[in-house]
Amino acid sequence: RPFKPKTCILAGYLLNEDMLMNLKMAKENRITSHISQTNWTTSHTYQTNSITSQDYRVNVSTQISAFPRCERSVFLLIVVFSAPKNFEHRSIIRSTWAEIIDKDPDITNIIIKGSYTGKSLVKTMFLLGQTDEKTKNIIEIESEYYNDLVIGSFTDSYGNLTLKTKLGLEWARGFCKFEYYLKTDDDIFVYSKGLVKWLWQLPRERIYTGRCAFNKTVIRTAGHKWGVSKTDYQKDTYPPYCVGMGYIISSDVFQNMMVIVPTQPWFVLEDVYIGLILEKLKIVPVDNSKYFHIHSDYSWDVCKKKDLLLSLQATPKQMLQLHLKFSNLWKCGPVGYYKKV
Repeated sequence: RPFKPKTCILAGYLLNEDMLMNLKMAKENRITSHISQTNWTTSHTYQTNSITSQDYRVNVSTQISAFPRCERSVFLLIVVFSAPKNFEHRSIIRSTWAEIIDKDPDITNIIIKGSYTGKSLVKTMFLLGQTDEKTKNIIEIESEYYNDLVIGSFTDSYGNLTLKTKLGLEWARGFCKFEYYLKTDDDIFVYSKGLVKWLWQLPRERIYTGRCAFNKTVIRTAGHKWGVSKTDYQKDTYPPYCVGMGYIISSDVFQNMMVIVPTQPWFVLEDVYIGLILEKLKIVPVDNSKYFHIHSDYSWDVCKKKDLLLSLQATPKQMLQLHLKFSNLWKCGPVGYYKKV
């Protein structure tokens, strides 16, 4: 059937009458409150083009200025790191893979067996930091209408991705119950229906997977985007970790992680930061690069990439194209990540 995107906030910031009415109702019923998390002090390096050239010490609060919650237990919680001004990215994600509405018989079977509803299979939330006043005012409208933005009190920047990581972990612990936690970015296409099918067959314990790196050499080049000094990290290689485009953690691993997070030293590379925590738990990631792809050209036939579950790097237009491609995946025959029971 033809795909019809939902009406939503786009790059032009247009609101229709229904949205304005719902927004008015949301404001009338809004309860203002704050959730304060522990403050911590960390020493790290950050500059516009370098994360290793200037050392300074900052006090950072993980106070959450917008804190929606999951209304029910979900199978897969997807936490999307998003830049404040990426309205179109969030709009396309909401209109495509953010939830599963397909009446696929395998999905229906999972819903029945897992006592889920269609809307509780997948819950997608967007994580943002602080930005300029004009953008912040638009985000406030977006947040009140969609109720899917978790906004931290720190400045949204590349140097603060680890703070955003901790924000996502703390919000998920406090406001959502889930079987699996997926961290990804707003330029990633997620084939959420396939992802649910794949995860449903896994053992649901000690899971840490994605596109993973092993024995990765630390870059020492001053001024390099991923450069880290000996002062910040003395070893020459990192522990095994899954790269930030998308990693999945089962709820048991997540709960054990949250015991360590409050005392885990800050580290500038957000995906390595997770690897350092899980190293303490003796959790070794399982590489599934065959499902987690990196592409720039999306002109290929979907049947030749039918095992794809996540793909970096997609513009909003490409994300819509991929969604349409994968809506016809049923024509391609069996996929490698799912076996009918």
